[in-house]
Amino acid sequence: MQFQTAVIAAMLAGSASSTAQAGEPKPETTFEFSRHYTSNALDGPVARPDWYSTLRGAIENTMEHELGQTRISAEAQLRRYDSYNIENDGALSVAAVTTVKPSDAIELRGTLSLKLASEGGDLIVGPVILGLRTNKAVATSGLQAGFQLAPGTVLILEGGASHEDAGHTRFEDDILSPAQLDPDRQRVQTGATLTRKAGMLTYGGSVSAGYLHSHGTDLYGAFALEEYAARLHASLTAEGNWAIAASGGMHVLRIASADFTETKPVFEVTASKALPAGFTLRGAIKAAYDTSGSDDPLATWVRRMEAEGAYRVNPALQFGIGVFDERRDNIGFATRESERGYYGEAVWQTVSGVEVLLRIDVTEMVERPSGSEQETIDVKLALSRKI
Repeated sequence: MQFQTAVIAAMLAGSASSTAQAGEPKPETTFEFSRHYTSNALDGPVARPDWYSTLRGAIENTMEHELGQTRISAEAQLRRYDSYNIENDGALSVAAVTTVKPSDAIELRGTLSLKLASEGGDLIVGPVILGLRTNKAVATSGLQAGFQLAPGTVLILEGGASHEDAGHTRFEDDILSPAQLDPDRQRVQTGATLTRKAGMLTYGGSVSAGYLHSHGTDLYGAFALEEYAARLHASLTAEGNWAIAASGGMHVLRIASADFTETKPVFEVTASKALPAGFTLRGAIKAAYDTSGSDDPLATWVRRMEAEGAYRVNPALQFGIGVFDERRDNIGFATRESERGYYGEAVWQTVSGVEVLLRIDVTEMVERPSGSEQETIDVKLALSRKI
């Protein structure tokens, strides 16, 4: 509760400061409040329905300087359940991005960010539901340098580092002693991308390398993961009509101490098409490793297909539908999740500048080898506004 109060105070303080200095560029402020109904609040095989509310506030300000600009942003999020408050979450993040352009052919960009989060969860043992809570802090930094080698040809070099500090997980009513269930992690990444633009066609290639050190927990030991990837990419666009983009290559994971190496083809294809009478279509298919998520300590091999359609009745009202199918192989835990679902939504821009969103999501998930099945219906009504 103290953490959530601090988040709200930070949001209000940021809002107050944005109006205190009228002579400076006005920050852009976004507020969103949403009310949800979910049929499966605990994401478990036995569905337990609940209502919950989310509150999000973001402030962003861009300051121009002699060689470029600096953008500073802050964001706070809260989620509170009516009954299962063990699932309540809160997060506060701040970021600064500075862009410097020493010449017409060179652009440099530096990024610093910090995120503090309090994440709720549960442990189900027979008929008993035990609440969990973990505080996390993630600090990231990055540097990107872009060079225009020739008209239409750009080389981008980038590097970054992050540190994730996961505190001890606390159990509801202190029924068990705090335990280190999530690992502390340090990550270093570097890469280079060469891109050339010729009319409607953009094409090129990229290479990247990464190193992840995951500390040991009370559940598993420490390890060091190496990543190497190479891709080719291309995109073709016709302004206001259609667009298609594709990339493909190879991604290698390696743990030297465990004599583990796995190589997978990675690819992504997206396409969109504007149709007459306000209709648009979009589709995507991809296969990639996810080494930054929390589903698996090592990595998750993800394959996903999705399709979306939208119909804009007028500038203020739009309807949309979508479907997806996703497979996730958790390499460290040796489990597989198969998930599919669909959604429908309506978005209305009111004359006062408030956006009203009504969305219904239906998802089905099966986990192997346990055979656990979950079906979730989530209804969302959100009000948001930018100032």
